[in-house]
Amino acid sequence: MDPKNEDKRKALVAFIKEYNVILSFFYELFFVLLGLILLGVLIDNYFHTKVLFTVIFALLGIFSVITNLYKRTKKR
Repeated sequence: MDPKNEDKRKALVAFIKEYNVILSFFYELFFVLLGLILLGVLIDNYFHTKVLFTVIFALLGIFSVITNLYKRTKKR
């Protein structure tokens, strides 16, 4: 295999891996936050509170997504 092509392939693989981490971060951020916010709204409606559980679950979701991103990038 040609060394130039091998370098291009390695650069492309590295780019795809970085892109995958970023893309999975945003998917996780969106779906985890969506699920936890919906859960918070349901619990707030059940207990007749204002937005207490919605805010708690949203903050918990943000913290968990950032922690997972840190763990994933730390492995590299």
